[in-house]
Amino acid sequence: MSVYYRRKEQNELVEVVVNYDLIEIAPDYMTSKLVYLFIKPVDKIEDFESYFHQDPLIGELVSNDGAGYFAGARYIDDWVELYFYTRDSKLLRHLLKEKLPSGMQHDLGSNPDEEWRFFFDKLNPNVAQKREINNRHVVLDLLEEGDDLDLEHEFEHIFFCHTESQREKIKQELLTLGHTVEEETTDELLDRRFVLVTTHKGDAHIDTINLFSKQVTEIASKYHSLYDGWTTTLARPTE
Repeated sequence: MSVYYRRKEQNELVEVVVNYDLIEIAPDYMTSKLVYLFIKPVDKIEDFESYFHQDPLIGELVSNDGAGYFAGARYIDDWVELYFYTRDSKLLRHLLKEKLPSGMQHDLGSNPDEEWRFFFDKLNPNVAQKREINNRHVVLDLLEEGDDLDLEHEFEHIFFCHTESQREKIKQELLTLGHTVEEETTDELLDRRFVLVTTHKGDAHIDTINLFSKQVTEIASKYHSLYDGWTTTLARPTE
Protein backbone atom coordinates (compact mmCIF):
# COMPACT_ATOMS: atom_id res chain seq x y z
CA MET A 1 0.00 0.00 0.00
CA SER A 2 1.44 3.36 -1.04
CA VAL A 3 0.52 6.36 1.10
CA TYR A 4 1.09 10.06 0.49
CA TYR A 5 2.32 12.74 2.86
CA ARG A 6 4.37 15.95 2.90
CA ARG A 7 7.53 16.76 4.81
CA LYS A 8 9.79 19.77 5.27
CA GLU A 9 13.50 19.42 4.55
CA GLN A 10 15.68 22.51 5.05
CA ASN A 11 12.56 24.70 4.76
CA GLU A 12 11.63 23.09 1.43
CA LEU A 13 8.39 21.17 0.95
CA VAL A 14 8.85 17.62 -0.31
CA GLU A 15 5.90 15.48 -1.40
CA VAL A 16 6.38 11.80 -0.63
CA VAL A 17 4.70 8.53 -1.50
CA VAL A 18 5.99 5.64 0.61
CA ASN A 19 5.38 1.91 0.29
CA TYR A 20 3.83 1.45 3.73
CA ASP A 21 4.05 -2.34 3.54
CA LEU A 22 7.84 -2.18 3.73
CA ILE A 23 7.73 -0.68 7.22
CA GLU A 24 7.02 -4.18 8.53
CA ILE A 25 10.06 -5.79 6.89
CA ALA A 26 12.69 -3.05 6.65
CA PRO A 27 15.55 -3.60 6.39
CA ASP A 28 15.65 -6.67 4.19
CA TYR A 29 19.33 -7.60 4.06
CA MET A 30 18.77 -9.71 0.95
CA THR A 31 17.94 -6.54 -1.00
CA SER A 32 20.81 -4.34 0.07
CA LYS A 33 21.18 -2.12 -3.00
CA LEU A 34 19.28 1.14 -3.45
CA VAL A 35 18.36 1.96 -7.05
CA TYR A 36 17.19 5.47 -7.83
CA LEU A 37 15.52 6.85 -10.94
CA PHE A 38 14.86 10.58 -11.31
CA ILE A 39 12.60 11.68 -14.16
CA LYS A 40 11.44 15.13 -15.23
CA PRO A 41 7.91 15.16 -16.69
CA VAL A 42 7.28 17.58 -19.52
CA ASP A 43 4.38 19.26 -17.70
CA LYS A 44 4.45 20.62 -14.17
CA ILE A 45 2.68 18.34 -11.71
CA GLU A 46 -0.13 20.08 -9.83
CA ASP A 47 -1.29 17.07 -7.79
CA PHE A 48 1.54 14.64 -7.13
CA GLU A 49 -0.60 12.06 -5.35
CA SER A 50 -3.01 11.78 -8.31
CA TYR A 51 -0.11 11.80 -10.76
CA PHE A 52 1.62 8.96 -8.93
CA HIS A 53 -1.47 6.74 -8.85
CA GLN A 54 -2.76 7.55 -12.34
CA ASP A 55 0.23 8.11 -14.63
CA PRO A 56 0.76 5.00 -16.84
CA LEU A 57 4.54 5.38 -16.93
CA ILE A 58 4.78 5.55 -13.14
CA GLY A 59 2.66 2.40 -12.93
CA GLU A 60 5.03 0.62 -15.29
CA LEU A 61 8.15 1.74 -13.46
CA VAL A 62 6.83 0.90 -9.98
CA SER A 63 5.83 -2.62 -11.00
CA ASN A 64 9.52 -3.27 -12.00
CA ASP A 65 8.72 -6.88 -13.04
CA GLY A 66 9.49 -8.28 -9.58
CA ALA A 67 13.15 -7.29 -9.78
CA GLY A 68 13.03 -5.43 -6.47
CA TYR A 69 10.90 -3.60 -3.93
CA PHE A 70 9.46 -0.23 -4.83
CA ALA A 71 10.29 1.78 -1.70
CA GLY A 72 8.83 5.19 -2.42
CA ALA A 73 8.77 8.35 -4.50
CA ARG A 74 9.55 11.99 -3.86
CA TYR A 75 8.60 15.13 -5.79
CA ILE A 76 10.90 18.11 -5.46
CA ASP A 77 12.09 20.87 -7.82
CA ASP A 78 9.90 19.50 -10.66
CA TRP A 79 11.68 16.12 -10.56
CA VAL A 80 10.02 12.82 -9.65
CA GLU A 81 12.39 10.61 -7.68
CA LEU A 82 11.67 6.86 -7.58
CA TYR A 83 13.51 4.53 -5.20
CA PHE A 84 13.82 0.74 -5.13
CA TYR A 85 15.65 -1.91 -3.09
CA THR A 86 17.02 -4.94 -4.92
CA ARG A 87 19.64 -7.68 -4.79
CA ASP A 88 20.56 -7.15 -8.47
CA SER A 89 20.93 -3.45 -9.18
CA LYS A 90 22.27 -4.02 -12.70
CA LEU A 91 19.18 -5.99 -13.74
CA LEU A 92 16.77 -3.48 -12.21
CA ARG A 93 18.52 -0.50 -13.80
CA HIS A 94 18.31 -2.26 -17.17
CA LEU A 95 14.56 -2.92 -16.77
CA LEU A 96 13.82 0.65 -15.70
CA LYS A 97 15.89 2.10 -18.54
CA GLU A 98 13.98 0.06 -21.11
CA LYS A 99 10.65 1.50 -19.94
CA LEU A 100 11.63 5.15 -20.25
CA PRO A 101 10.36 7.06 -23.29
CA SER A 102 13.04 8.14 -25.72
CA GLY A 103 14.44 11.57 -24.91
CA MET A 104 13.00 11.80 -21.39
CA GLN A 105 15.26 13.64 -18.96
CA HIS A 106 16.38 11.21 -16.29
CA ASP A 107 19.12 10.17 -13.91
CA LEU A 108 19.50 6.49 -13.06
CA GLY A 109 21.93 4.91 -10.63
CA SER A 110 22.44 2.78 -7.51
CA ASN A 111 24.18 2.75 -4.15
CA PRO A 112 24.80 0.07 -1.50
CA ASP A 113 22.40 0.54 1.43
CA GLU A 114 22.34 -2.64 3.51
CA GLU A 115 20.70 -0.96 6.50
CA TRP A 116 18.11 0.80 4.32
CA ARG A 117 19.21 4.17 5.73
CA PHE A 118 17.67 6.10 2.86
CA PHE A 119 14.30 4.48 3.45
CA PHE A 120 14.32 5.36 7.13
CA ASP A 121 15.73 8.86 6.68
CA LYS A 122 13.94 10.11 3.56
CA LEU A 123 10.86 7.97 2.95
CA ASN A 124 9.56 6.49 6.19
CA PRO A 125 7.23 8.97 7.95
CA ASN A 126 7.96 10.01 11.53
CA VAL A 127 5.39 9.80 14.33
CA ALA A 128 3.82 13.17 13.54
CA GLN A 129 3.64 12.40 9.83
CA LYS A 130 2.06 9.00 10.52
CA ARG A 131 -0.55 10.77 12.64
CA GLU A 132 -1.37 13.08 9.74
CA ILE A 133 -1.52 10.13 7.33
CA ASN A 134 -4.05 8.40 9.60
CA ASN A 135 -6.07 11.61 9.94
CA ARG A 136 -6.19 12.00 6.19
CA HIS A 137 -7.41 8.44 5.68
CA VAL A 138 -10.28 9.03 8.11
CA VAL A 139 -11.26 12.25 6.33
CA LEU A 140 -11.25 10.45 2.98
CA ASP A 141 -13.45 7.73 4.48
CA LEU A 142 -15.87 10.40 5.73
CA LEU A 143 -16.04 11.99 2.27
CA GLU A 144 -16.72 8.62 0.65
CA GLU A 145 -19.69 8.19 3.00
CA GLY A 146 -21.12 11.56 2.00
CA ASP A 147 -19.90 13.64 4.93
CA ASP A 148 -20.04 17.45 4.71
CA LEU A 149 -16.74 18.49 6.27
CA ASP A 150 -17.97 22.07 6.71
CA LEU A 151 -20.67 21.02 9.16
CA GLU A 152 -20.07 20.94 12.89
CA HIS A 153 -18.79 17.56 14.08
CA GLU A 154 -18.41 16.29 17.61
CA PHE A 155 -14.99 14.73 18.23
CA GLU A 156 -14.38 12.36 21.12
CA HIS A 157 -10.94 11.92 22.71
CA ILE A 158 -9.73 9.32 25.23
CA PHE A 159 -6.71 9.64 27.55
CA PHE A 160 -5.14 7.09 29.88
CA CYS A 161 -3.05 8.40 32.79
CA HIS A 162 -0.85 6.85 35.46
CA THR A 163 -2.04 9.24 38.19
CA GLU A 164 -5.11 11.23 39.04
CA SER A 165 -2.95 14.36 39.08
CA GLN A 166 -1.89 13.79 35.46
CA ARG A 167 -5.51 13.40 34.45
CA GLU A 168 -6.49 16.60 36.21
CA LYS A 169 -3.72 18.60 34.51
CA ILE A 170 -4.70 17.28 31.10
CA LYS A 171 -8.34 18.05 31.80
CA GLN A 172 -7.59 21.66 32.72
CA GLU A 173 -5.57 22.24 29.54
CA LEU A 174 -8.28 20.69 27.40
CA LEU A 175 -10.95 22.85 29.01
CA THR A 176 -9.04 25.94 27.89
CA LEU A 177 -9.16 24.55 24.33
CA GLY A 178 -12.96 24.30 24.47
CA HIS A 179 -13.31 20.63 25.35
CA THR A 180 -16.14 19.24 27.43
CA VAL A 181 -15.43 16.49 29.95
CA GLU A 182 -17.68 13.51 29.26
CA GLU A 183 -16.26 10.91 31.64
CA GLU A 184 -13.62 10.38 34.32
CA THR A 185 -13.23 6.77 35.36
CA THR A 186 -10.75 4.42 36.98
CA ASP A 187 -9.95 1.00 35.55
CA GLU A 188 -7.91 -1.05 38.01
CA LEU A 189 -7.02 -3.56 35.30
CA LEU A 190 -5.02 -1.00 33.34
CA ASP A 191 -1.49 0.23 33.94
CA ARG A 192 -2.69 3.75 33.12
CA ARG A 193 -5.85 3.34 35.15
CA PHE A 194 -7.11 6.94 35.28
CA VAL A 195 -9.24 7.45 32.18
CA LEU A 196 -10.46 10.75 30.76
CA VAL A 197 -12.96 11.17 27.92
CA THR A 198 -13.56 14.60 26.39
CA THR A 199 -15.37 16.00 23.37
CA HIS A 200 -15.10 19.14 21.33
CA LYS A 201 -16.89 20.48 18.26
CA GLY A 202 -15.64 21.84 14.96
CA ASP A 203 -15.40 21.22 11.23
CA ALA A 204 -13.73 18.10 9.87
CA HIS A 205 -11.31 19.57 7.34
CA ILE A 206 -7.88 17.95 7.42
CA ASP A 207 -6.05 21.11 8.51
CA THR A 208 -8.42 21.50 11.45
CA ILE A 209 -8.01 17.86 12.46
CA ASN A 210 -4.23 17.93 12.12
CA LEU A 211 -4.11 21.00 14.38
CA PHE A 212 -6.22 19.62 17.21
CA SER A 213 -4.70 16.13 17.05
CA LYS A 214 -1.24 17.67 17.35
CA GLN A 215 -2.37 19.79 20.32
CA VAL A 216 -3.95 16.97 22.29
CA THR A 217 -1.11 14.53 21.52
CA GLU A 218 1.43 17.05 22.84
CA ILE A 219 -0.66 17.65 25.97
CA ALA A 220 -0.83 13.91 26.69
CA SER A 221 2.91 13.53 26.11
CA LYS A 222 3.64 16.50 28.37
CA TYR A 223 2.06 14.62 31.29
CA HIS A 224 3.44 11.18 30.32
CA SER A 225 -0.01 9.89 29.44
CA LEU A 226 -1.47 7.96 26.53
CA TYR A 227 -3.76 9.62 24.00
CA ASP A 228 -5.89 6.95 22.34
CA GLY A 229 -6.99 9.08 19.41
CA TRP A 230 -10.15 10.75 18.22
CA THR A 231 -13.42 9.56 16.75
CA THR A 232 -16.38 11.30 15.17
CA THR A 233 -19.60 10.46 13.33
CA LEU A 234 -20.86 11.38 9.90
CA ALA A 235 -22.36 14.83 9.43
CA ARG A 236 -24.62 15.10 6.40
CA PRO A 237 -26.59 18.15 5.27
CA THR A 238 -30.27 17.99 6.14
CA GLU A 239 -32.76 17.83 3.29
